[in-house]
Amino acid sequence: MLNARLQAHYAAQWLARYGRSYLPPQSDDSHTSMLWNPSARLFLSPSSGKGTLALDIPTLTLFWLDPKGTLGTGFSLDGKTDAEAEEMLRAMLGELGLNPKRLKSELPYDLPDHAIATGAGSGAAYDVTGNAKGLLALSTLFHQGAEILEGVVKREDGAGPLRAWPHHFDIATLIALDDKKDPEAAKTIGVGLSPGDDNYPDPYYYIAPWPYPDPEKLKKNEIYQWHTAGFTAAIIHALQVDQPTTMRGIGEAIAACKAFLK
Repeated sequence: MLNARLQAHYAAQWLARYGRSYLPPQSDDSHTSMLWNPSARLFLSPSSGKGTLALDIPTLTLFWLDPKGTLGTGFSLDGKTDAEAEEMLRAMLGELGLNPKRLKSELPYDLPDHAIATGAGSGAAYDVTGNAKGLLALSTLFHQGAEILEGVVKREDGAGPLRAWPHHFDIATLIALDDKKDPEAAKTIGVGLSPGDDNYPDPYYYIAPWPYPDPEKLKKNEIYQWHTAGFTAAIIHALQVDQPTTMRGIGEAIAACKAFLK
């Protein structure tokens, strides 16, 4: 699923670019985030008032949704380079009455290495056919993960909305344990799903307390393991446990984090 994940990661940046270009900036960068629509199984950008840009992962198709949520014009990234995708998106936005010159292609962060970034050579174009199985599995993963994490949002006081973040391509909620506005001073628990990254190649759930607790206080658990290299979080490997066990493990990890942060 690695190549499928990387291609979808790059495709998701067009939603982030749309938010960065056409939406009012937010201090938490949420104008560049994505929402998961469970009924349509689409990633959605925040709405600009004129509409929303959406991504269908199995087909790597960018769609436009009007303010009522009606699916409109769109195009597949299959066989396109990022330069070609940018040209097509500018044309689509222009047809919808938006200024295409406002679309910013630059990103303020680095993405994992992939030929799509260079736009040249083998693998520089999006490839739906060659990654069909992996893209479908990735869409299913996000759908199941969003269902589990929405349960966390509903159960936990102080949990923020579920958002997907284009930099790391994870989907998460942040549980605030106090009312401090300074993110460095506030006590929080981030609960999310990563489809895989440099830390773990396969999908994993993470439950990350802030501030980080003393590693000596981290206790073993039969469902999750503690990760402490670079960040501290309880890790549940998504492909190794079933959904009920995952939900139980997340609950136990949240309880452990709350105990650390008392």
